[in-house]
Amino acid sequence: MGGPLAAVEAYRDAATPNVIVLDTAANRGDLVAHLEALAEFCDAGTKVVVAGRTNDIILYRELMARGISEYLVAPSMSSILSAPYRIFMQAREQRQSARSSP
Repeated sequence: MGGPLAAVEAYRDAATPNVIVLDTAANRGDLVAHLEALAEFCDAGTKVVVAGRTNDIILYRELMARGISEYLVAPSMSSILSAPYRIFMQAREQRQSARSSP
């Protein structure tokens, strides 16, 4: 869907779904502030899953304490873009290995 600010705008005048998934690159302070703003518009029982860029156990615990259902570290764009190359190279190596085996 987008980040927390997009969710605030989307649900300001609408019912929230059972689960909201947010993708964010915001720093800790901004993220917490945005989620507090979103909390004002969330219906009771709405679960919020956040995909962020920071692998930080303190942030994770803070978000869990604030009622976030899950915080996941999103992969970087470079790892996403390099995955097809790695897969291709592994398949190529396997084919070459199979050809050279007696």
